[in-house]
Amino acid sequence: TLVAPIFEFISNETSRNVWIPPGDWEDAWDGSVVTGPQNISAQQPYERIPMWYNKNGGLIVTTDEPGLRIDDADWSTLTIDAFPPRKGTAVTTRRVIVPRNATFDDRMELVLTTDEDGTLSIDIDAPSVASTDDAEQGWVVRLHLFAKQTVSAVNVDGLDLKDGDGDDAFRHIQPVSTGSDYFPFGGRGSAPAENA
Repeated sequence: TLVAPIFEFISNETSRNVWIPPGDWEDAWDGSVVTGPQNISAQQPYERIPMWYNKNGGLIVTTDEPGLRIDDADWSTLTIDAFPPRKGTAVTTRRVIVPRNATFDDRMELVLTTDEDGTLSIDIDAPSVASTDDAEQGWVVRLHLFAKQTVSAVNVDGLDLKDGDGDDAFRHIQPVSTGSDYFPFGGRGSAPAENA
């Protein structure tokens, strides 16, 4: 995630110049994609911080409900926001999660892998015995695809999931208008930004 804070609140400035690194970056607030490297002028209302997701294999893990403190969050279900690259690009992204009140031996390792044909896999390696308070770990995977990218099949632990509703299904969530009440890290079931 690329974050570009605006610190000039006294004069109520709401824009700044930002260098966008090489690759594709999705604006967290409206879903538009900018390709770097380039300098841009980022503009947001004073209550928002300009930020972008890395669309070249980015991987963000959040708790299911937004919150201000990790210690107060419900870790029983974690949301993985995955940003696979354009077809023709192979990437591997790794993340390590150490649950609250746990040791590094209880870590969960996430690996996002894509090949040049556009196949994506997310491997979750959780410890066999966790020392956390939560007995089972739930996961929600949200894919942030480029225009014209689609999901053709989903397989979890050898089980093929269907497109539709129910516990054994995957579904497409339509983007929503990103008004003043939109928040980009919405968790399970939240809609993506309007241009995503």
